Amino acid sequence: MFRRIMSSVAIASLAFATVGVGIATAGGDGHDMGSGDHDMGGGHSSGKSKHKNVPTVAGAREIAIDATLPIFTPKVITVGAGEDVTIVLTSGDVFHDFMVQGKGHVVGAKANKTRKGGLRIDKPGTYKFWCSVKDHRPAGMKGTIVVQ
Repeated sequence: MFRRIMSSVAIASLAFATVGVGIATAGGDGHDMGSGDHDMGGGHSSGKSKHKNVPTVAGAREIAIDATLPIFTPKVITVGAGEDVTIVLTSGDVFHDFMVQGKGHVVGAKANKTRKGGLRIDKPGTYKFWCSVKDHRPAGMKGTIVVQ
């Protein structure tokens, strides 16, 4: 009888631990890495982000971008083809991210935080950037990258 009770307790404990891990994973954003560059905070419509900030290249030119609803400042940035740059995103109000056409997520920053993400576009042309948080892009959080 004692063995049967202990086996039931062990199975129940294992089931609880498995469910507990599932709850922790589903409830946490999994990307909040403290105050480092990977600190994403919220994002998208759910207040969570699934992306890590792109690593930066040492010595790359830094381009400061202010993200405060409803705009990015500046709205146009220019980079050289094949140039490694660091996007320095400062969020002035809520979580914002910086998505680039053909590249995807570059960087995201929680409210009133600054984070960095690396960017390199090899082909000259004009590329769009935007914030992917629900309703931010239609509100005006978008811009253009000119690659020369």
